[in-house]
Amino acid sequence: MDQRFVDLARVLVGHSTKVTKGDIVIVKSTEAVPTDMIFAVIQAVREAGGSVIPWRYHPRIDFEALNGANAHQLRAWGVGLFTQLAAANCFIEFRPFDNQCDGSDVPDSDMDKFGEVFVPLTVEQRVERTRWVLTRWPTPANAQLAGMSTSEFEDFFFRACLADYAAMAKSVKPLVALMEATDRVHIKGPGNTNLKFSIKGIPVIACTGTHNVPDGETFTAPVRDSVNGVVHYNTITVNARGQQFGNVRFGIDSGKIVKASCQTGDQSALDAFLDTDEGARYFGEFALGINPFVTKTIGETLFDEKVGGSFHLTPGRCYEEAPNGNTSANHWDIICDQREEAGGGEILFDGKVIRRNGLFLPRNLKGLNPKN
Repeated sequence: MDQRFVDLARVLVGHSTKVTKGDIVIVKSTEAVPTDMIFAVIQAVREAGGSVIPWRYHPRIDFEALNGANAHQLRAWGVGLFTQLAAANCFIEFRPFDNQCDGSDVPDSDMDKFGEVFVPLTVEQRVERTRWVLTRWPTPANAQLAGMSTSEFEDFFFRACLADYAAMAKSVKPLVALMEATDRVHIKGPGNTNLKFSIKGIPVIACTGTHNVPDGETFTAPVRDSVNGVVHYNTITVNARGQQFGNVRFGIDSGKIVKASCQTGDQSALDAFLDTDEGARYFGEFALGINPFVTKTIGETLFDEKVGGSFHLTPGRCYEEAPNGNTSANHWDIICDQREEAGGGEILFDGKVIRRNGLFLPRNLKGLNPKN
């Protein structure tokens, strides 16, 4: 067995979900995940005193079932999965894909029904009632998306996933304290990015491998109506409906996206997604990426939002841990890479430059810079 499988299993079981004696652990995966990887997780769970319920699924089959779905079907489907989730203490999911745009042909009305009926029965149960972690699995499709060979991408994946999360948790504490004390945020960058908002009074959460692997971000939320200016996201992004866009730009007035454009992608689809509901045009999250081993954006959010030197400002619902009052069916993490090679930029907290070209400047934050 590849030793990296064993090491990743130990992170997911020991660090992320903290499995203990008597725990029931659902391990959700597709056929793209090698059986040895699942065996490594099962063994790690057993060593911790827990037991595994395996759950195999196929994304394309799920999306085909959603096409033309009715509320009765979705409720029955959701109740069945809810029953499994209700029996578990922990949930570990591998999310590989062959095509990240699978599901983009499902009608918006069916996806809306899915969000209204299915999601509350399953996602909320998983999030609220289990100790959970989500990760990806490196496939040839991932590698192609990243512009790497399959073996090169596998090395990239495992380096990112096997970061020292205990050390990261220690190094990020000064950033959390600074953000908790900050009122005004000012972001400058290429593409006329010039954005101002407040984060005063909103909790700040450090993410260091407990729910996502790879991990490495610190998030809060903007005061809902305080966001003003222009933001240009210089990466490829895919929304929850599998629709891909490049170089998205928002013009924002009093918290609301009043103008949206994209260099690549369907403008009408962008507008429709932002019109899902009232909260879809307001922001629910602001976060800084801090994983030094995620060294490039690849068009996959779970990785791109962790790039050390990036930020994301997210249209849609806020997290309960950092509430700003915005509710929406959407939560769309769109990433801006501010490293020098990506175009650079600055982030100021209360008038002081905190990060320039992706590197932290205050002495007590330099431990988060990649070379450290």
